[in-house]
Amino acid sequence: MPYPQRRRLLLSGGDEVLYLLRDEFTDTLAAGSVNGTPATPTGGARTVVDTNSKISVAESVLSFATGAVANDGVWWSVNSRTAGRLLLARVTPSDTNGIAVIGWDSNQSGAILDSIRFAAAGAIQIVANGGTAISVGTYTATPYVVAGILRATGAYWFIKGGAFAQYTQLFSTSLGSAAAYPSVQAGGATSVFTVG
Repeated sequence: MPYPQRRRLLLSGGDEVLYLLRDEFTDTLAAGSVNGTPATPTGGARTVVDTNSKISVAESVLSFATGAVANDGVWWSVNSRTAGRLLLARVTPSDTNGIAVIGWDSNQSGAILDSIRFAAAGAIQIVANGGTAISVGTYTATPYVVAGILRATGAYWFIKGGAFAQYTQLFSTSLGSAAAYPSVQAGGATSVFTVG
């Protein structure tokens, strides 16, 4: 059966991966000009809330600079809720003082509903269905790959990087069953990080 809305990626071992969105940030966009631009190479438009013009794209990364307003971020097109749907992102916090947030949201504004947060004071937190953040580990200013895998209700959260030498399951949630927007955002004014 053909999947016209999906793209295919052939891995070096010959395996094939289907994806709905792939944003490699190969375009160059100044802060304040990212809203409405297409994901590169495919996946629809980026919807951006960037109150103080602190979100930019260059050198294959989405960058958040100091001075962003809490919950400013980038949202991509909505995805139907399908068990096994994967959001994969590489995040590099510049320090452990800001708050980088990656996850699945129910709309394209405000705090991300289901997320992994690189929170202040070096805490890694999971937020389930807009609830209270749960601390599940610590991080340093080094690159991490995070994966949020949707369940019919809830999500699985994995991480690799820093002290996590292999992909490690951090948490699973059992709340939330809405369609979801892949998203990334700054949790505060001192959130300085890149996503690629």
